[in-house]
Amino acid sequence: PAAEAQFDEPCGVAVGAAGHPIYVADTSNHRIRRIDANGRVTTIAGDGSPGYSGDGGPATAARLRHPYRLRLDRTSGDLYVCDTDNHVIRRIDTAGIIHAVAGQGTPGSSGDGGAATAARLTSPYDAVPGPDGALYIADSGNNRIRRVAPDGTITTIVGTGLRGFGGDGGPALEAELDYPSALAFDAAGDLWIADTYNNRVRVCRF
Repeated sequence: PAAEAQFDEPCGVAVGAAGHPIYVADTSNHRIRRIDANGRVTTIAGDGSPGYSGDGGPATAARLRHPYRLRLDRTSGDLYVCDTDNHVIRRIDTAGIIHAVAGQGTPGSSGDGGAATAARLTSPYDAVPGPDGALYIADSGNNRIRRVAPDGTITTIVGTGLRGFGGDGGPALEAELDYPSALAFDAAGDLWIADTYNNRVRVCRF
């Protein structure tokens, strides 16, 4: 039962549309776990050892490294995982197969205009499905927000990459952020950004 399960520094939760299942990023156990409607806990991703492996295969055999935030795509049922210390965004499909969505497993800042899986991210802390079918990533260590289009192409949509504060009222690509770590869309399609070390919440209106 979930009440008797042991977790180690869980840092992310995603909840199904009906209130269940509940998905938990069991961060320091390097696993993703699932709590069903009856309170049973199962591991759905990660073998418990830190590392990076397993894309294209069963998620339970994959290795993660401190997965942080989770987001559920309510249209497809797929679960997005910020595999933060692997610098990768991963997706677990409804068949239990894990896939890389963005990043290649080493930190950096590159790849705009190309395939997201060939790009480099640094410590991404959030990844949110957008109303346009794209995936929006808080590329936290690069002080940017990036977008993965439905065809898999990645671009930067907010931030110069420089750590700082500036650009309100101007083009989003000329703004400076400081470790953005959480994202949310509102009903109007505007993107809200937790600009963490600037101690501000900012909004990007498309």
